[in-house]
Amino acid sequence: MTHRHVYDQKCVPIDEHVCLRPTVHDHDGERHLCGYLIAHDTDRELGAPDARCEGGISTCSLDGREPWTKTGELEDGDLTLSPSVLCVTDGFHGYVRDGAWVPA
Repeated sequence: MTHRHVYDQKCVPIDEHVCLRPTVHDHDGERHLCGYLIAHDTDRELGAPDARCEGGISTCSLDGREPWTKTGELEDGDLTLSPSVLCVTDGFHGYVRDGAWVPA
């Protein structure tokens, strides 16, 4: 039995500073959407002029943790994720509502 995450999708902008990249879970050759990588611009001193943070959320329960709730579709522009998303690196916090980033 094979389990792996596949990150071959492009990052879709939902705000001037935020984009989502679908995460696909490959289970024995079948691919299923299982979450998103969320990338955002950051003001942290990371040694690069265009620094970005990237983290992930899961919409399916693969590791026993409660997954995020997903309604709508990223491609249709009406994706909503719950609960909010908090970057533990720099405190960037907000919601994905109706295909857009809403700061907390």
